[in-house]
Amino acid sequence: MIAIEAGDASAIERLLGATLLAPAETWRRFELAVGLAIASALETALSMPLELSLLASDTGKPIATVGRLEVFWQAKTDFHVYPVLEPSENVSKQMLAQYGMRYDSDRPDLVVVDTNAAEVLAVVEAKFFTVEGEDARDRLREALHQVVRYARAYRTDMVDVQSLLSTSVIALANKPTLPDDEGMIAPVVIGFDDVLSPRRLVAWAKQWEAPSLAQAPSLPQAPSLPPSSLI
Repeated sequence: MIAIEAGDASAIERLLGATLLAPAETWRRFELAVGLAIASALETALSMPLELSLLASDTGKPIATVGRLEVFWQAKTDFHVYPVLEPSENVSKQMLAQYGMRYDSDRPDLVVVDTNAAEVLAVVEAKFFTVEGEDARDRLREALHQVVRYARAYRTDMVDVQSLLSTSVIALANKPTLPDDEGMIAPVVIGFDDVLSPRRLVAWAKQWEAPSLAQAPSLPQAPSLPPSSLI
């Protein structure tokens, strides 16, 4: 795990090529690589040990745990509540029903949960593809639409939805050139290089770093009473 945390590409390739994961499609292995990078970043940012359980995705349990935070892969989690559909979504739902298909069959690639606060902290969408240029921007548009839809299932108020989106992540195998995202109220967009070397993800994860006791404000002292007042 140390080699993976250090961004050792060969270590990650060995992990993803292991017997357990080799039968999976490449895009699924990319999702898992993103999940491991996020878990590693949380471990570094929170200075807490990382516990992995890569077989847990089939059981609806987290694949990684770092203190109070859990990372779920391909699981909606117990915090998912179907939002009220918008008019265009209702039309899509009605048409899909005619094909015998469900509208809500998809689920987030990864979800970060705070077990203490009992809420989702981030939604992560990963897109693996090999074509660069405009295709990368099309994949970004697609991923953004998905993340917005997923976020509405974890927050009821649109202000809270936007807040969740600002802490979420979109991972692209080929990241297009984008403006500096500092100050944006939008998901952080990372590329494959950020998966291999998680410095950017560590900076993202530090928003959930617990304040140290040394930084905790001191409690006001009660005024001392003269001895006569105690009689």
